[in-house]
Amino acid sequence: MKKNVLIALGSARQGNTLALCNAFMEGAKAAGHEVTLVNVANKKILGCRGCENCFVNGRVCVQHDAMEELYPLYQNADVLVLASPIYFSGMTGQLKCFLDRTYANEKAPHGLKAKTKQAALILTAGSPEGSDAFESAIKIYTDLIKYQSLADGGILTAGPMGHSPEAVSKEYLSRAYEMGKNL
Repeated sequence: MKKNVLIALGSARQGNTLALCNAFMEGAKAAGHEVTLVNVANKKILGCRGCENCFVNGRVCVQHDAMEELYPLYQNADVLVLASPIYFSGMTGQLKCFLDRTYANEKAPHGLKAKTKQAALILTAGSPEGSDAFESAIKIYTDLIKYQSLADGGILTAGPMGHSPEAVSKEYLSRAYEMGKNL
């Protein structure tokens, strides 16, 4: 079954997280899925204000920023992939703002609920795979799939990484490709 996949990339640099996203995209496209990659780190996305206007008054988010163009992509995605380098033991602030702002879709009774059924997570770090550095971002991801009742499409943690796409090993690129292919 063909799926709409949205990759929300939280890295402002064109580095190793993007390289893994590209490998994931190749795998997903090889499996017949449609993939859109959005670098949320290069978008102006304000943090959630917690005003509850979306939930209490049944309205779309009161803030006017790049989320207005991203909400339709999010709402039409069957699969949401979060991709981020680890900064100070967590996903980037830009990606977290994007994720927080999806609350307006999940709680508002205005008919804009996303059709997302599955999620996946791609993380890179200077720390080795399996280290504590990934724990905070993985916790946010596991809370997301539990809260939204999403199927887990997998978690790829890659490290230690350098600062260039060439630093990504063939093993990690292969794992990202297979993860995309096996959605």
